[in-house]
Amino acid sequence: MLVEWLASGAEAVPQEQATGRGQVCAGCSLNEPGDLSNFFTRAASEAIRKALNTRREWKLETALDKKLGVCGACLCPLKLKVHLPIDRILAKILPESLDYIRANAPGCWLLKETPK
Repeated sequence: MLVEWLASGAEAVPQEQATGRGQVCAGCSLNEPGDLSNFFTRAASEAIRKALNTRREWKLETALDKKLGVCGACLCPLKLKVHLPIDRILAKILPESLDYIRANAPGCWLLKETPK
């Protein structure tokens, strides 16, 4: 989802929105620290690292990036996810992941931004 979005050249959410999302994620119990290799295969880790480098070229960052790890519900790298348009996220996220977020992180920005 994240790599596809970066490759497509699609726009990111506004900086204020990404920062607000990052604030929520930084304090979330589902924000899991660690190297990408703790969560993904080597090939997937490398693809995500390349996406992160592209993100840097686009200057997509927040002041909270050092506090953002991987979402324990959907396994998205949060440094990228906070910039992703909600429709892109909802098109790919598993229903089980949404259920897990609802049960364990009811204050998640993703739930607040999901159309009813």
